[in-house]
Amino acid sequence: MGFQNVELKEIEDNPFREKSAYVYDNGKIDELAESMADTSYWENMLARKTKDGRIQLAYGHHRLMALKKLVEEGMLRYKEIKLNVRPERELTDERMLKIFVQENKDTWGEIPQNLCMSVLQLQAHLTGILDASKDKDEFIKRIGDAGALKIDDRAFTRAKNTGVGATMISQFLGDTWSRQTISDALLSNKKSDKSKNAKLGKSKILIVFSIISTNYCFFRFLLSSLFLAIHINKAPIVSSIPIGGCGGMFLFSFISKVITN
Repeated sequence: MGFQNVELKEIEDNPFREKSAYVYDNGKIDELAESMADTSYWENMLARKTKDGRIQLAYGHHRLMALKKLVEEGMLRYKEIKLNVRPERELTDERMLKIFVQENKDTWGEIPQNLCMSVLQLQAHLTGILDASKDKDEFIKRIGDAGALKIDDRAFTRAKNTGVGATMISQFLGDTWSRQTISDALLSNKKSDKSKNAKLGKSKILIVFSIISTNYCFFRFLLSSLFLAIHINKAPIVSSIPIGGCGGMFLFSFISKVITN
């Protein structure tokens, strides 16, 4: 493969790019569109062709949006572009993820929210590979040459027990990301999870308290009805005391009938 003519409508985003999480910089799209209108498209985008024939962009998402903008404005020559397309065996999922994370960092810089999302994606992907690997050699083979991991049997076992940490992610990404940046992102994600769990715990406590309160009130009502039925010791008195719910009415009627009989 190599450079091919591809219609814009056939080009998909990087599979690791979640549109809801990674928004576009409209200002950058406008700047790129203006530049392309003046100097033309420079054919500086990379994509892969999957086994089922889909074209997935590795990097160049803002340039793709800029080209679509130019087409909408009437520059129909950009409906089809020359695109550097590589086979899936060369641009594996690991390479696609690594390229996307780096593009995201280059686009948005050191914005904590984006860095955290990128690191979290990497951690989840590497964890999946780690879980599917029986030993260190299989793990390294699955990663391929996308990441220069330096891992021995001891480090592999530790990762299996404690999870993918900053050291492994840092090795996978290479020198473009500092270990401290990755550690900070992981710590931020942990704090966010703890905060969510704390809120969830409070919600559960409130629900339990509500259930207990409701049952306590119903239990008191049941006892009162029981004593009243004992005191009257006559026909069922369901109609004389208002109660809520079919279940409560059934129980009260049942108790009253048992006592009067």
